[in-house]
Amino acid sequence: MVKYLCAALGAASLFAIAAPAQAATVAYDNGNTNTGDCTPGCTSPTQTVYSASLFGSSPVNINSVSLYLDIMNPPATPITFTLSTSKNPVGSLSGTYADNTGSDAQLFYSGVLAPATGWITFTGISPFHYDPNAGDLLVEIDNASASYDWSTITSAYNYDPRAQRAFTIASCCSFVDAPGYAFNTRFDVSAAPAPEPASWAMMLGGFGLIGGAMRSRRKAAVSFA
Repeated sequence: MVKYLCAALGAASLFAIAAPAQAATVAYDNGNTNTGDCTPGCTSPTQTVYSASLFGSSPVNINSVSLYLDIMNPPATPITFTLSTSKNPVGSLSGTYADNTGSDAQLFYSGVLAPATGWITFTGISPFHYDPNAGDLLVEIDNASASYDWSTITSAYNYDPRAQRAFTIASCCSFVDAPGYAFNTRFDVSAAPAPEPASWAMMLGGFGLIGGAMRSRRKAAVSFA
């Protein structure tokens, strides 16, 4: 009896864990498609901090990051994305990149690009778990083949003050922009899976039945003829 109840309880647990997470798009996007900025083709690294307010108040898994780009002559070396919870919020980004990078930094994407124009999606090696309550989101893009010209990769920009960037132009100098000039960006996110109420009820009921069955077995074990 206990064996079957345990099996039922295990099944309920699996259903609770596997409750589907709803996908959504978080957009830092003003509709601009004028790819008139040379980043990230001419810069490395490029750090952009996005306000936690874009993501709401609940933890999410970030599955992909999309930028509006014109990839004309892609570099031969991989482009990498690293995501973390920023140590510094929008408005306080540091020109010392390590001072911005959070302790949860995760290599999110690494790959060689192909020529394309439009929304380019960079799907994570694995999702990045982000809690907006812990701070703003930092996205660092590294391009080992960065060169100071407009013939490799250019990008469309947004002027919303909920983001800020810091970057180094290849073979030149570093800058920290004021908030309100950053990549047009879209994040594909999903909520952390939550157990469904019916599954919780089944699990609690299963615990009760197992407890009752075990008490009955204990009583039977000490009874005398």
